Amino acid sequence: MYIDDFLVMTDAAGQAITDASAASTDYVDSLAESKAVVSPGARLKVSVNTAFNAAAGAPTLAVSLQSDTDSGFASNLVTHITTTAALAAALTAGTVLLDIQLPVGVQRYVRLYFTLGGTGTFDAGKVDGMIVLDTNRTMDRSL
Repeated sequence: MYIDDFLVMTDAAGQAITDASAASTDYVDSLAESKAVVSPGARLKVSVNTAFNAAAGAPTLAVSLQSDTDSGFASNLVTHITTTAALAAALTAGTVLLDIQLPVGVQRYVRLYFTLGGTGTFDAGKVDGMIVLDTNRTMDRSL
């Protein structure tokens, strides 16, 4: 799988998710030059890079795909999908949290949103989240 840095919304090097709900560190502008991310076959992949560990209590993590017509995500915010909340025991390194084809209706700006719930906080945990091409898709050479 090829990874385009312009299609990465969060990676383990830049965003720890431990004590508060937050948007991904970056968003994707699907109309920017060379970013045909809403074309057929584009997929959203989110996985745990560094295992989560509960500092106290029983915190949970849910991941949402959001889009908006505004890069500030304040005008027409739409949440397209949200995972079920997962406890630390289920958030081990390599765990895939989302692997979906981008849904129809995604607006120009696309981001992830991480919701911490339950009780307590995490003292470790990082994710990778990006848009990639579906490697299982057959290439159409007539284009």
